[in-house]
Amino acid sequence: VIKVDVDGEYKAMDIEEYIIGVLPGQISPKSNMEAVKAQAVIVRTSILRQMGENKTFDSENLQEEYIEDKEQRNIWGELHYDKYKKIMEKAVLDTKGQVLRYNGEYIDPLYHRVSSGTTATAKELFENGAEYLVGVESKEDVNSKDYLTMYTFPLAKINEEFGCAITPENMTDSFTILESTP
Repeated sequence: VIKVDVDGEYKAMDIEEYIIGVLPGQISPKSNMEAVKAQAVIVRTSILRQMGENKTFDSENLQEEYIEDKEQRNIWGELHYDKYKKIMEKAVLDTKGQVLRYNGEYIDPLYHRVSSGTTATAKELFENGAEYLVGVESKEDVNSKDYLTMYTFPLAKINEEFGCAITPENMTDSFTILESTP
């Protein structure tokens, strides 16, 4: 049971109901249904991992934020609310009770939307990396709209933010790559 503050009052929810309120903040209802289902499994696994042996848990102690119905209506609009809500409910119902485990323990279901063509292993990223998170090729990511984002900043803004004195004349001498990951 998860205790959620809804409009100033605590409401007890089972985990499946809670997941329906978490999904809208994590995945678009326009996504492929299998992706929405996969996200439901990821959310369920993460919540149960955080709850541990506790039978009751306060939602404020969870990483996953619950989005109330009125906020979902604002996000999706009245026209799409019922349709999108049913997508989230179906994904949760179709995966009810499904979780991800490794050696009998709930995994830490880390996720990222886009990589640079290859994912890193957990050991490359974390001191105590999980064995189940291995690197794989993900060449399709270069086609993602989120693959590369470029920003342009005026030199004055860079100098102000970083407390430096870069000029067009010394710009090539001003930047050094200290570390990079694959």
